[in-house]
Amino acid sequence: MPLTRFTDGYKEFNDAEYVEDASVAGGIVLTMPKYQWRNTFSVDYRGSREAGQPWKTEYFCEPDTVLLIEDENAAQGCYLPYLARVDDLWANASQARAAARFAPGMGAISALLPVTTPLETPLVDMTEMDILRAGSGRVETQITIKNCDSGAKRTTYVYQDAAYMWFPDGNQVTVETMRLQATPQGYIRDVNLESAGPTVGWQFAGTFSRARGIVSGLLSFEPSDILGVSAHYIGISGAANVSYFTPTPGYRRADVPAAGLGGAFGPTSLKNRFVAMDFGTLQPGQSQTRVFYRIMTVLPEEQRNEQGIHDWVRLKVMQHYGLV
Repeated sequence: MPLTRFTDGYKEFNDAEYVEDASVAGGIVLTMPKYQWRNTFSVDYRGSREAGQPWKTEYFCEPDTVLLIEDENAAQGCYLPYLARVDDLWANASQARAAARFAPGMGAISALLPVTTPLETPLVDMTEMDILRAGSGRVETQITIKNCDSGAKRTTYVYQDAAYMWFPDGNQVTVETMRLQATPQGYIRDVNLESAGPTVGWQFAGTFSRARGIVSGLLSFEPSDILGVSAHYIGISGAANVSYFTPTPGYRRADVPAAGLGGAFGPTSLKNRFVAMDFGTLQPGQSQTRVFYRIMTVLPEEQRNEQGIHDWVRLKVMQHYGLV
C-alpha cells in the first residue's frame, strides 16, 4: 500500500502536513507541524484514524530535543524546539523524508519565548532528517552536526519524548516502560523501572499500553549511544506549555543518566524515553552524522505482554540486519 500525503486534518489538528503509511499494523502518520509551533527538529508520529475522526494512537509526541556543547571551560545547553529552522517535507508512494535545519545566525522563534527570556543559540549547522519507508514500521533518524565555532567542542544530541500512547487519556497513568539490551551474555530486560546505559550490541528503550497493544520506542546499534527511560527530562527544567523549558546550567554529557537508576515508576511518574548521541569532539568546520531508529506497532491481543514486546523488538532487529 503506498504512502499518502495530505493536509486536511480534523479541526483539532489542522495546522500540519501529514504522510500516512496504512500498510502496517495500527498505521503510522508522520506529522510535521506548521512553522512556529513548539515542536522543532523532529516530527511526531500518530496512528491511523477513521476519516474525520481524531487520532487516538500517539507513538511519539512532540520531542523535547536538547543539544549539549562543551569544552574544558564551559558547557552550553540548548533547547532545540525554540530555534528557528528551515523545514522540508518530500514524499512519494514508497518513502517520505522530513527535514529541519538550523544554521548560525538564524536565531530563535521569538513568538515562542517569554519577552524577558534571552536565548543563547549554538554555533552549529545542524540538520535532522526523518525517513519513513512504506511497510517498514520504523523511522530512520539521521542527525548531522557541523561545528561552526572557532574552537573544538564536545557535542551531544539528546532526543527525548514522553508520549501518552493512547491520546484520549491525556496522561501517562496507564503507560508502562521497557528497556531491552542485547549483550554477549544474553538479554537484559527492565520493565517499569528507570533504566539507562550505553549500547553494547543493540538496545531498545520504549513505552507501551498493555490494554491496547500500542508499543513504540527508540532503537540503537551504536556503542556511543546512551538510551534509557527516566522519570525526568534530560538537560532541561521547567514545564512545556506551562512556563518555559530552560537548559539546566552547566549540564554536560557526563551528567546524562547512564547507570544505576533502578527505581520503579510511580503511577503518575513521567515516563521519558531518551537517546543521547555522542558526536565526539568536533574540530572547527568538522561535521559528523549519527543515526537512531524509532519503531512502533499495535500488537495483537495474544502478544500484549513483556515477551510479546521482546519478540517484536527482536524481529525489528533481524529486519534491520536483513535476516528476515
